[in-house]
Amino acid sequence: MYTYIYSSYLQKKKYNPLLLAIETSLSSYGISGDVRRLSNFLTIESITRDVLRKKSGTVVVVGDDKTAFEVINCLANSPIVFSFIPVEEKSHYGEILGIPSGESACEVIAARRLETVDLGYVDKRYFLESACTEVPAKIALQCKDFVIETKKEFWVCLTNIGVNSPCDGQLDAVIFKKSFFGSGAEIFSSIPLQECELKTHKTQSLILDQCQKAPLPAKIRVAPKALRLIVGKNRQF
Repeated sequence: MYTYIYSSYLQKKKYNPLLLAIETSLSSYGISGDVRRLSNFLTIESITRDVLRKKSGTVVVVGDDKTAFEVINCLANSPIVFSFIPVEEKSHYGEILGIPSGESACEVIAARRLETVDLGYVDKRYFLESACTEVPAKIALQCKDFVIETKKEFWVCLTNIGVNSPCDGQLDAVIFKKSFFGSGAEIFSSIPLQECELKTHKTQSLILDQCQKAPLPAKIRVAPKALRLIVGKNRQF
C-alpha cells in the first residue's frame, strides 16, 4: 500500500501538469495509492498516525525537502518504508537518495531498491544526513572516553552520510575550517562516535539536513537502523 503525501504548496495550479504526469507514470508502474494533500486541516502527523496504525506500507513525499524532513521524523523507528519524489529541480534529499526530480522519480520508486539506515538524533529530532553548526566557533566536544576543545574557531558537522556508511551504527564528527583557496573544506579532525555532547562559545544552532534548527549545547547520538527507505542507483552511500 502506497500513501503519497503532497506538500501544501502543490495546490497552486501551475503544478497541475507536473502532478498529472507523475500520477500517470505511477499508475503505469502499478504503484498508485492513497493521495493526501497537506493543508491547514490535514497535517503530516495525522496522516502518518493513520499509516503507522496499519504497521506496513510505503509513504512517498511528493514535494520539497522540508516536508520530507518532517515525514522522516514521524516514521523513524517504524516498519514503514519512506521515499521521495522531489518536485524542485534542486533537492538535497533527492541528491542524497539518488532520486531525480519530477516524473523521472517514479521509475526509482517502482524499482523499490530498499536500504535500512541509521539516523542521527538531537533535541527530539532526527536527521538523515548531517547536523552542522551555523557559524565557526570555539568548540567543546565531549564523548564517552575523551574531550576535544579548540582554541580557534571551527565549523562542526555530525554526519551520518558523507564520511562513512549510514549503516555502520555510528556518526562522524567532522571539525573543519573553510579552505583559503575557495571551495572545499580543510578538515582538522574526523571522529567516529555513537554519542556526544557539543558546546560552542557562541550562541547558535545546529542545522539539521539543511531543513531545521536545533539549539546548542546539545547531546547528539546515533539511532541505529531507524529508517527503511527507497533509494536510486546514484545515491550518495
